[in-house]
Amino acid sequence: GSVEFLSRNYSDISLIRNHRNLGFAKGNNIAIKYALKQGTDYIFLLNNDTEMEPHALTKLVETAESDESIGIAGPLVLDLKDKKTVQEAGMTIDKFGFPMQEKCSNQVVSEVFFVSGCAMLMKRAVLQTVGAFDDDYFMFAEDLDLCWRAQLAGYKIIVNKTSRIYHASGGSIVGGVAKSAYYQTDVRRIFLREKNTLRTLIKNYDT
Repeated sequence: GSVEFLSRNYSDISLIRNHRNLGFAKGNNIAIKYALKQGTDYIFLLNNDTEMEPHALTKLVETAESDESIGIAGPLVLDLKDKKTVQEAGMTIDKFGFPMQEKCSNQVVSEVFFVSGCAMLMKRAVLQTVGAFDDDYFMFAEDLDLCWRAQLAGYKIIVNKTSRIYHASGGSIVGGVAKSAYYQTDVRRIFLREKNTLRTLIKNYDT
């Protein structure tokens, strides 16, 4: 009922309705291409299982504006149910492409390897240079791939910890961020994650 709700209550927005599930990558790409055609300077992606603190987006834009070499910026991502628990403060990977938290830093604004697609601010110039998400990913690791390609093109990936969002995680497919000693996941999540990680490594190590 979300489409009907938005149409009824927010008639001033541009609503794009896809008639089948295109996945995170291709679904967002359709919106990204639409926004670029409107001449926008920035595109901000935000998952539907999130809440934002006031001025979170403004802080990301200010960060991006502070340096021409910054291509993508992300907020501090905290857990929606336990708002003192950090899910992500920027991510890195090991040599096999497995995502890991960046080392703890006291810096408010810091450079990282990639930020989560659940809340990601991208400059127009980056998307025009490296393209948007890889449509073949469907979901998982598309944010890593995009940030990696942006870095190869000379852009920085930045996290601003004063910009905060709260994320449920695992809303689309069971799994997501581990929140206890017991972790439940899904075969489709494992398949997509492993497939897309291998694709990312082959694409970007080769470059």
